[in-house]
Amino acid sequence: MRVARTTHHGLSRVLQRNSQRLNEQIRTAEQQAITGLKISRPSDGPSEMGRALMLQGIIEDQDTYKSNATQAIGLLSTAEQALESAADLMERAKELALAGANGSWNADDREGMAAEVEQLASELVSLANTRHGSRYVFSGRAYDTAAFDSSGTYGGEGEEPTVQVSANQWASVGFSGSEVFQGDVDLFALLDTLKTALEDNDIDAIQGTLTDLDTGHNQVVGWRESVGHSYSVVEDAEIAAGNVEALLGTELSDLVGIDEVEVYTRLAELRANYEAAARVAGTSTQGSLWDFV
Repeated sequence: MRVARTTHHGLSRVLQRNSQRLNEQIRTAEQQAITGLKISRPSDGPSEMGRALMLQGIIEDQDTYKSNATQAIGLLSTAEQALESAADLMERAKELALAGANGSWNADDREGMAAEVEQLASELVSLANTRHGSRYVFSGRAYDTAAFDSSGTYGGEGEEPTVQVSANQWASVGFSGSEVFQGDVDLFALLDTLKTALEDNDIDAIQGTLTDLDTGHNQVVGWRESVGHSYSVVEDAEIAAGNVEALLGTELSDLVGIDEVEVYTRLAELRANYEAAARVAGTSTQGSLWDFV
C-alpha cells in the first residue's frame, strides 16, 4: 500500500492559511468591537451597507426637518404674540374712536385721546418691527431690515421666506408686513386719520373711522389665527420628524450594530484558537512529519 505523506512545506502552507484566516477574523472582530458596528465598509455586506446608507440619509433629513421646525416654531410664536398685541392695540383704538364720537366729550378730551392714538401708532410700528433673534419677523425675505420706518412706510419685501419641515411641507419663517398691516386696511394711515379727526374735534370724521377700525382689527386677528394654525402644523411636523428619526435609528442600529457580549466572546475564542494554532505550528516544524495513511 502506498503511503501519502504531508511534507514540511505543504504543512507550513496549511498552517499559514489557517493563521491568515484566523488573523482576518480577529481583525474583523476587533474592528466591530472598536466601532460598535457589524458593517463599516461595503465588502462587509453590500446589501446591508446599501440599506444602512439609505437609512442614514433619511435620518439626517429628519434631523434637518426637526431643526427647521424648531426655528419656525420660535418665529411663529413670536409673530403670534406680536399680532395678539396688535389686535389689542386696534381694539383700544376703536374704544377711543367710540368715545371720541360721543358728543358728551369736549375738544380737550379729544385732544387727550389723540395723544393716546399717536402713542398707539408708535407702538404698532414697534410691533410691526418685531424681531426673533436677529430676524425682523414682518420684513419678508428682507429679514435683516426693519419692516417699517416711523411713518409706517414698508421697507421689507413681499416674498416670505420658508423652511422645509417634512418631505412635502414648508413653513414660513417670515411674513410680508405690507399684507399684515396694510392689507385691506392700512393700519398706520387709519390711526393717523383717527388722530387727526380727534385733534380737529371732528365727530363726523371720527365716526367715519369706525368701520375701518373694525376691518383693521379683524385683519390682524385673521393673521394671528393663520399664524397659530401654522404653529400647530409645524409643531406636529417636528414631533413626526423626531418619531421617524427614532424609529429609523433603531432599525439602523439593529442592522449595523453589534451585540457586545457576542463580539467580545467571539474575539476571545478567535484569539485562543490563534494561540493554539501557533503552538501546533511551532511543534510541527521541529523536524517531524505528519503522515496520513
